[in-house]
Amino acid sequence: MKKRGNRREAEPVVEAPPVDDGEKRRRWMRVRIGALACCVLVGAVLVSRRAWELTMVHGPGLRALAEQQQLRDIRLAPKRGTIYDRHGAELAVSVDVESVFANPRLMHARGVDFPTAATQLATVLGIDRDRLLARLRSPYRGELRYFVWIERQVSPTEADAVRSLDIEGIQLTDEARRFYPNRELAAHLLGFANIDGVGIEGLELSLEDRLRGANDPVPAVRDRRGRVVFSDQLLDERAAQGDDVYLTIDKTIQHVAERELALGVQTAEARAGSVVVLDPRNGEILA
Repeated sequence: MKKRGNRREAEPVVEAPPVDDGEKRRRWMRVRIGALACCVLVGAVLVSRRAWELTMVHGPGLRALAEQQQLRDIRLAPKRGTIYDRHGAELAVSVDVESVFANPRLMHARGVDFPTAATQLATVLGIDRDRLLARLRSPYRGELRYFVWIERQVSPTEADAVRSLDIEGIQLTDEARRFYPNRELAAHLLGFANIDGVGIEGLELSLEDRLRGANDPVPAVRDRRGRVVFSDQLLDERAAQGDDVYLTIDKTIQHVAERELALGVQTAEARAGSVVVLDPRNGEILA
């Protein structure tokens, strides 16, 4: 304010220019971006520190625990080798059939009524309903089991009937069944294998090691329920498959020899008889 004589003149007031709203928003945006960047940086530091602890400090222990839970040694069920005659005709061969099994613990978790399921399965499979129900309810260490055989090596019709029931926890799996396409032909020579594919009599028993194939434990990955989901050895079934065996006998000559022997025993009223057919050139047994 300037003074003129006895009078004072008011100085003009200069007002500040108004702040642009856009500038306010830009300022606030910069503040928010800075705060967000700080939060991200702090989070990254914390995550990196935790990752370092898990990897370097607790890594060996966690790795061992994971392997214990996920890795296990299993024994493969290799396909049993085929027995042929001298011309390549099949005398004993393994064929894939389906078997029915149950997971009672899963059935209980899904609310499946055990008596009803047992009745349905017993009807289509022709088995005893009460015995089946008892197997489903049988505990292991105080809890229901994860695996129970219902019926092994069922017919295709029975497998389709079980599948159509669509019962939770009831599943089918493939198994190898020993099949003798010529029925009783050379049965005394071939012998037979049991339901698990193990030789019991004859060549099936004496050549068990060759026919069975590899039965060594192999590493596999399992899920949280213990089911195998992957194994390197499962990629190539031939690695564990049993060896095929070729015999010197001739299927046709064997059939004729058995027929004539049975006729001779009947004619002579004998209790039993035996016959051997040899190749005179090399002494190989033909029947």
